[in-house]
Amino acid sequence: MALSNRAFAEDFSATLRDVSVNQFYSPLSVQLALSMVMNAAGDELREDFLRVLRYDALAVDAANEAAETLVSFLRKLDSRVTFSTANGIWYREGGTLYTPFQEAMKRHFQARLEAADFGNPAVVREINGWVKAETNGLIPELLEAIDPATIMMLVNAVYFKADWKARFDAALTKPAPFRGIQGVRQVQMMELAEAADFPFSATEEYTYVALPYSSGQFQMEVLMVNDPSRAEELLHLETLQAAAERANPQGFRLLFPKFEMRYREEDLVKYMAKMGLEAAFSSHPGNFSRMFEGPTGPTAISDIIHEAFIQVDEKGTEAAAATAVGVVMTSLPAAPPELRIDNPFLFVISEAHSGAILFVGHLVNP
Repeated sequence: MALSNRAFAEDFSATLRDVSVNQFYSPLSVQLALSMVMNAAGDELREDFLRVLRYDALAVDAANEAAETLVSFLRKLDSRVTFSTANGIWYREGGTLYTPFQEAMKRHFQARLEAADFGNPAVVREINGWVKAETNGLIPELLEAIDPATIMMLVNAVYFKADWKARFDAALTKPAPFRGIQGVRQVQMMELAEAADFPFSATEEYTYVALPYSSGQFQMEVLMVNDPSRAEELLHLETLQAAAERANPQGFRLLFPKFEMRYREEDLVKYMAKMGLEAAFSSHPGNFSRMFEGPTGPTAISDIIHEAFIQVDEKGTEAAAATAVGVVMTSLPAAPPELRIDNPFLFVISEAHSGAILFVGHLVNP
């Protein structure tokens, strides 16, 4: 599943990326939400989901098990890192869920299942309250409204909080210039109390460094362009991966910007259509034939909404994302070299050994 996760993250990032603005999102959250939807799809549409979600040769049952295994693996990695993911499904009152679909949602996704009157505004408040609780308050209002014609709303929430392995000293944080794509701006630049070793590689075009959290199982990988005008050309996950493969430990006095970012995309439908899910967004009787017992009539995904938030400070990182799918250290030299992250950069929160990607973002204009 980690390979499927990373492959999907690369495809999704390449489709969604817009380097003219700051972005932050969770490919994992989107993949898990759409994996739930996949279980309700008819035979032809299931093949599209398996291909786009990069489950490749797996059958749906095996894909479900892979998703469950990855989430379980990430949850248990480090007791000092908080990682959680939750799934909720609200479906039309009076409908009877297709038994295999219901069983798969409970077994593999531990999903909350609730009948709902989508014409009642209280349902929006209920779903938003659930998302807010599952993201520790970071995503307080995922949904603004729900189309009364909706027959099912599938929601995934992901939450991550971890301390840096080598912490920054808040007393050393001070204003410093950051050369963004729209010019130089002042940021609060954090600084390590002591130099430390980090995986590092560099070329004339970019600089790569990985900042570990806690025990080092999770990390923030950073790819900074040396020339801000080349952000569009170089800030790709493929470039980051190539730089990571060449990285070796090196000691630095690291300076890194303190920042927070909220990103919202209300129309992921157009991006998923570009990736090959066009049929899921066109009304057809066979689209989601495994959602309810008995015939459901023509169905289509009407909305995919994604919101994510990240806060990076001297202590560590707190991040969360939610996706809703509507259907309708060692001894160092006395003066170590300085590594200053003060140009546009791509960053990824990942699991260090499997390569699983939880979050992706880029900071181009602080």
